[in-house]
Amino acid sequence: MNSANIASSRYTTPAIVFHWVIATLALTMIVIGIFMTDIPKGNPNRAFYFNLHKSIGVTTAVLVFLRLWWRMRNAPPVLPTSMPTWEIQAQNQSRVALSLSDRDAAIGICRHAIHEIRSELFRAV
Repeated sequence: MNSANIASSRYTTPAIVFHWVIATLALTMIVIGIFMTDIPKGNPNRAFYFNLHKSIGVTTAVLVFLRLWWRMRNAPPVLPTSMPTWEIQAQNQSRVALSLSDRDAAIGICRHAIHEIRSELFRAV
């Protein structure tokens, strides 16, 4: 960990940017995902929205891995001393759960993308 960030009172700028960009992309994927399932098969727009959804997913996966890499090298800000113990424990547990969830979602997206690439390669052969 970066010792310069141990006593920090706020998250680093890259951590904040990662957070909001990933959150925005995730919400965008949800909206597109809900919308694209209502597009009938045969509609030329259907492929566009499916490919857009996949592209955003792969981009989000890469950003999640970069965010986790950044987080492992930069300590989070120090919690206030006035914070009750149960809140500190809840914060730690939710942080671990969200990190695992982010990682698992990114792995799933990458696996799907690799499967799609292999499928396209085999179709070309």
